[in-house]
Amino acid sequence: MAGSIGFIVISVFLQFGGIVSGDSSLSILVVFCASAMLAGCAATVLPAVQKAPPPTHAAADGPRFRAFDLRFWAVIGVVFLGRFGMGAYYSFFSLYLRDTFGGSSAVSMMWAIGAFAEIATIWFSGRLIGRWGLRSMLIVSLSAVTVRLCLFVLAPSLAVISLAQLLHAFTFGAFHTAAVAYVNLKIPAERRGLGMAIYNALGVGCASFLASVAGGYILEAHGFVTLFLSYAAIPLGGIVILAGFGRSLLPRIPASAG
Repeated sequence: MAGSIGFIVISVFLQFGGIVSGDSSLSILVVFCASAMLAGCAATVLPAVQKAPPPTHAAADGPRFRAFDLRFWAVIGVVFLGRFGMGAYYSFFSLYLRDTFGGSSAVSMMWAIGAFAEIATIWFSGRLIGRWGLRSMLIVSLSAVTVRLCLFVLAPSLAVISLAQLLHAFTFGAFHTAAVAYVNLKIPAERRGLGMAIYNALGVGCASFLASVAGGYILEAHGFVTLFLSYAAIPLGGIVILAGFGRSLLPRIPASAG
C-alpha cells in the first residue's frame, strides 16, 4: 500500500508539475535519478533484518503439497499467463493514450487511477482470500485482465478507459496478493525467500519481458487493437487451468488466514 500511495503521489506530481515531458528524455532521466537517490537515502534508515518467527500453521496442506512440486510450477504458469497478458498494459498503455487521444490524454492521472483502485483490495486481501479462496481470487483477477484489455480498444473513450482502470483492483491488487499468499502457504518458511524469488523472476519478470518484446513486434505490424485483443486471450488459459484443476493445485486456506 505504501508503494501504491507513493505511485499516486508521484503520478499526480508529474501530471501537474510540468517537470517531465514525454518528448524530453533528459527530463525523465533527471527525475528518475532524483527519486532513486531519495529512495536510496530512505533505505539507510531501515531496521536490521530480524529472524522470521516460526509459522503458526502448516505451510502446506499435508504431504500432497510439497514445496516446488509440479503443482507449484503449474500455479507459477498461471501467474505467468496473467502477467503476460498485463504486459500489454504495463509496456504500451502510455503510448496507446498518447497515440489515441493526443496530448490531452492525462497519462499520469490514468496511471494514478489504477494505483488508487488497488489500495482497497490490498488492504482487505486477507479477508477476501479467507472468504473466497485463492482459486476464486485468481480466476476473478485473470478475468479482469481480459475485460480490461478488451475495453481499451472496443470502447476507446477516456470515460470508459477511466472505468477500466478501476479493474486494476483485481488485475494487480487481488492478483498479486493472492499469488504472494499462495507462495506463503505453499512454501515452508525456511525456503520462502526462494519461492518468492521464483515468483518474481518467472511469474512476473520473465512474463513481463517476453510480453514487452513480443508486443513491440505485434504493435508495429498490426496496431493496438490486435495487440490488446491478442493479449486479452492469454489469461483465459490460466482460467481454464484453474477451473479444471484449481481445487487440486491450490492449498486450502487456514481459518486464521482471513
